[in-house]
Amino acid sequence: ADASELGAGRGGELGLGVWLWDVDDGQGQRPSVALLCCRGLDPAEPAAADINARLVAFCSLLASVVVLTSKCAPLDNMVNAYAMATEFQDAVDVDEDMGRPALVWVLRDFPSAIQDGEARLAPDEFLERALR
Repeated sequence: ADASELGAGRGGELGLGVWLWDVDDGQGQRPSVALLCCRGLDPAEPAAADINARLVAFCSLLASVVVLTSKCAPLDNMVNAYAMATEFQDAVDVDEDMGRPALVWVLRDFPSAIQDGEARLAPDEFLERALR
């Protein structure tokens, strides 16, 4: 896929695609941090699964940390989409010193009480069960 297929751009209105911002180090030097934003993995759009996987795969190759934000549900679709997007890394010849990016998963808009039968679940318990 070329950049136009991935919706690449720099700043601007954040829509589906890849967006890049640089963060000044405070001394006017080259950016010490580059923020790469990939808006994909929308489980409500199953027809976009292929492009979503490409976006996440592309960003994961360039990143040292991947921050995945999602609403608390539906986790199954999100986990499956992320797993599909990262499977390619086994086939990519990457320098062993680089390693894989760390994954930080942020659950947002989490309801104060999640029920599992009669039991109330805390957010960390909910995530732990969802990932099993």
